[in-house]
Amino acid sequence: MLYPCNMSLAYFGDSWQDHRDRPGYLAQGWEPGLDILSMGQAKIDLVSVLGGKVTRDKDAGYNMGFGVYCEIDHGLQPDGHRYKSLYAHMAGNLTSVGQAIKPGQVIGVMGSTGNSSVVHVHFILWKDGKNVDPMQYLTGAVVLPPVVPPPDAPPTGKIVTPIAAVNVRTAPAVLAANAIGLLHPGKTIESTGEIVESQGRKWLKCIVYIASEFLGGV
Repeated sequence: MLYPCNMSLAYFGDSWQDHRDRPGYLAQGWEPGLDILSMGQAKIDLVSVLGGKVTRDKDAGYNMGFGVYCEIDHGLQPDGHRYKSLYAHMAGNLTSVGQAIKPGQVIGVMGSTGNSSVVHVHFILWKDGKNVDPMQYLTGAVVLPPVVPPPDAPPTGKIVTPIAAVNVRTAPAVLAANAIGLLHPGKTIESTGEIVESQGRKWLKCIVYIASEFLGGV
């Protein structure tokens, strides 16, 4: 998960736990989050930590102390959990409700609107609807969706032959007389995922160990 801003221009302030331990903080309806403060730069862009869609935003006003803010629903992520984030006290908001947002996209500028005395962003993170400590998830890395191979893609990695009718032969497959024979059911082979066409048939390139000797085969 990306940082909400360029951390070479900012530093961490009050933590999520600091806000939770502050008397009366929760009683006022404020959500614990992580404060990231400006080192004094005139302008620091705020970016979305994940891709998603804008669900709430305010371009002006006090707004329960958040000032100018943006909330993004990141939906279901590769780890199987749903995330949502909020960026408060912005000097300027560049988003609109319903807008699709990419990971790392600039969504506003760090500011000091609302209940704030210094230029900073109050970053709030929810996981499956529960407020969580952002420091447990911010790594600075882009979270990418898992790569799903096409349905007709050949298998890769170690596979177990379900039946004996698996003809194994040494490379190259164009030679008709180099067939090794059939594998026994349950024999493990390691597929490279590469397909070779020979004699009107398709062969899956794999690695086979027979009698403790390595053979490159298809």
